[in-house]
This record gives sequence, structure tokens and C-alpha cells, in this order.
Amino acid sequence: MSQTPMDETRYHALALISQINQAERDQWRRDREALKEARRTLLRVAYCVAGKAIDDLRRADPFVPDMWSLDEWERFFASHAQVPPAERWGSASANPKLEQRWRSWKRMAGSIATGMAWL
Repeated sequence: MSQTPMDETRYHALALISQINQAERDQWRRDREALKEARRTLLRVAYCVAGKAIDDLRRADPFVPDMWSLDEWERFFASHAQVPPAERWGSASANPKLEQRWRSWKRMAGSIATGMAWL
């Protein structure tokens, strides 16, 4: 029995759907790994900035800072920064390159936060 054109079209459509599903799963896996690495990086930086404070917070709640939002990370770093407020990224600075980097970081961090919400 030979295949009809409709059978062949259906076969190709199902194959394409399968490929799209696999590509989506692969992308999801890559995104999830990137977000995990971003969290690990934030935690390493937090330990460099204020290791004792992170340890104290984790003793009080073991899920801290794993479940922190982007705003919570910002508050943590702002409250433990050793740099004077006028020289911090995001401050009213006379350095346009610094301001540009800050805006770029905020966009990237927002994308990461959006991705973390999906996890």
C-alpha cells in the first residue's frame, strides 16, 4: 500500500512538531543552566561583599538567598556596599560610561529575573 500525499504531509508535519518541541526543551535546559549560574555568581559576589551577613541570613532562613528576587538582591548589595553612594553604579554620576553599563546590567538582570520566575 502506497502513501497518499496527505499521509506524507502529516508525517512531515509531525516530524516538524517533534523538532520544534526538542528545540524548545533544549533552549529551556540552556536557560535554566544560565540562570543557575547567575544565581551562583550572585552568591559568590555576595560572600565577597558581606559573607558574614549572608551566613547570618541563611541561618535564619536556609532558602535565603536562593529565592530572592532581583529587588532583594539589589537591597542586599546596596545595604552592604563599601563604596560611597555617590560612586555606586546607578547613582547620579558624571561618568556616562558607568551609567551606560548600569543600564545594560539592569536590562540583563531584568531578563534573568523574568527567567527565574519561570523556574
